[in-house]
Order: sequence, then structure tokens, then C-alpha cells
Amino acid sequence: MSAGRDERGDLGYIRTGIRTGRRKPPGRNHSACDREANQSVNTLRVAAERAFAHLKDQG
Repeated sequence: MSAGRDERGDLGYIRTGIRTGRRKPPGRNHSACDREANQSVNTLRVAAERAFAHLKDQG
């Protein structure tokens, strides 16, 4: 990973240095803070995924 870059990914990238969402604790629900953090990460990640999908459809 490059220092200074803001990289985001889904939960498959946990423990790789990439910013991911927060997992739900076993047997409990997410806290309001966790839900807000996940929404923030997912909003940006989904926008990037849609852009890549659009580029792939153009090819």
C-alpha cells in the first residue's frame, strides 16, 4: 500500500491497511456509530464501483 493514499474496500480487506466497514459483533447489533461509519465507507466505495462498471460496459 502507498503511504498517504486513502484506500477503501469491503470487509474482505480487513487487516490489510485498507479502510473498511465495521463488522457486526456476534449476537449483537451494530451501534449507531458503527452504522454511520459503515454508511460513510460504503457511500464512497459504491460510487467508485459504479464508475468502474460503467467503464467496463463502454469497452
